[in-house]
Amino acid sequence: MTVRRTSIVAYNTIKDNGLLSARRWEAYDALYRYGPGTTTEIGNSAGIEKHALQKRISELVQLGVANEVRERPCSVTGHTVIEYDVTFALPGALSRRKTKLDLAQARIAELEAEVAQLKSRLARMARTPV
Repeated sequence: MTVRRTSIVAYNTIKDNGLLSARRWEAYDALYRYGPGTTTEIGNSAGIEKHALQKRISELVQLGVANEVRERPCSVTGHTVIEYDVTFALPGALSRRKTKLDLAQARIAELEAEVAQLKSRLARMARTPV
């Protein structure tokens, strides 16, 4: 029995923070749900056209969120092809980008600083005679 090296944390982080484009996410989600498998097997299970899926999976491999597991006969075509699966990693090229949460936290910090400045100005105005 093979143990998959995947992570629900990585899956949810990628999903919740929009770390993949819509098309890449569709392929990643299908691979996560129906993998490990060949592009034909995954495509058939997920209802995604094989050639579109192959291009996206190649991109996912380059980003480090999917990997080539082994070569084996495809259960659909019988041809010896590559089996793919997701990894436990976040996208390499995209993980350096700020996530939506990071951006929101930075904006909150900016707004809190602005509120503090406004409070300070109001306090000074209250002490100044008219």
